[in-house]
Amino acid sequence: MDIKSESQPNIIEPITDKMKEIIIPKLPLWINTYNLTLVSLVWSSIIVYAGYKSQKNIKWLYLVMICIFLHWLTDSLDGAVGKYRNTGAVKWGYFMDHTMDTIFMDSIFIAFIFALPQYNFIIILILLLINQMFVTAFLSLDKNGLDVSSCNQYFCLGPADLLVVFEMITLYVIYTNGKPNKYFIYFIFLFLLLANIQKIYQKQFLFNKEDQQEKSKIKNNNLL
Repeated sequence: MDIKSESQPNIIEPITDKMKEIIIPKLPLWINTYNLTLVSLVWSSIIVYAGYKSQKNIKWLYLVMICIFLHWLTDSLDGAVGKYRNTGAVKWGYFMDHTMDTIFMDSIFIAFIFALPQYNFIIILILLLINQMFVTAFLSLDKNGLDVSSCNQYFCLGPADLLVVFEMITLYVIYTNGKPNKYFIYFIFLFLLLANIQKIYQKQFLFNKEDQQEKSKIKNNNLL
């Protein structure tokens, strides 16, 4: 996994951190880690409904955008509320938070499938590629962190940053009245395909190198 640092956070993380400082102390006690996490099921259900309705009126996708924002808000607060009140459930929160993220992401693509039936096949392929990126990230987790981020020397991209991308794509679909440029869709597919190939190659190369180093250490220890 790519590990974030204070000097290399996710792109919108500084905004999120500032928002937490303002909101969390003012939240009523009945708003807790558990309902903040599970409310994503509500946002996901509304998104699927809005996607279905968008078949007749593409402006229903504005409701999708609202739900994406609400998910970002509640998803950003759930773990932070637990830490602030010392009521967090670390293992439950980690498992359910990423489970809800996956369900939420899938709901967005279901909405796109309803809204853009002419691109159903490529949309499904894009969804599979994004799911593969999640799988690769989870399989490469190490003992130093529990965050799913993809980093380079300049910045890190995390799930919250992906939500911003979804907001922009949804707005573009609305702007084009449900008829986005096909090359735009193909570009997204090609970009994700290449990103998957690069990440899988990079990780397998790194892990193989670590395996060989470990074997060398064992062999040297046996010779002593």
